[in-house]
Amino acid sequence: MGCAGEASRHLRDEEGNYSCRNSRLYKRVAMVCGMPEEKRAAPLEYDVLSVIWEKGEMTVAEVRSELARRGRILALTTVSTVLDRLYKKGLVGRKLQTARFSPRYVYFATVERSEYENSVVSATISSLLEKMTEPTISKLMELMAENEEDRELLSRYLEKLRQAQKERG
Repeated sequence: MGCAGEASRHLRDEEGNYSCRNSRLYKRVAMVCGMPEEKRAAPLEYDVLSVIWEKGEMTVAEVRSELARRGRILALTTVSTVLDRLYKKGLVGRKLQTARFSPRYVYFATVERSEYENSVVSATISSLLEKMTEPTISKLMELMAENEEDRELLSRYLEKLRQAQKERG
């Protein structure tokens, strides 16, 4: 299987739907194009946000521990800085909690993972289509044509587009 097939396979979730979760390409694309700069999550920010999406409300120390469990060893101050940046971007919220006589923030996601990922993918594809229509469509078709299920999916989507155009007149 070539690079295109690998990319296609890695963009599918457990149910076989296209997804960007855990994709290095997704993280890089989200960082460099598509979304407004103030909403982009850099790769480390995306990793931290992923932990919060998966685990729910967490303190800085809890996020750090979960990242360490996943093999990403970071200083507590680094995780705190990343969470503060995500807060300023509006991607996480925080509430002050008093524990053991000292205040601390508990962070939570303010945007659903699917909503965020869909907006990144939509903005990225729109940006690519705006600038490089033919190469973008060509590459997407190439990625999908390597797999029978992908070809069927593409056929269904094209048929839906044709039906929608007919209905509009």
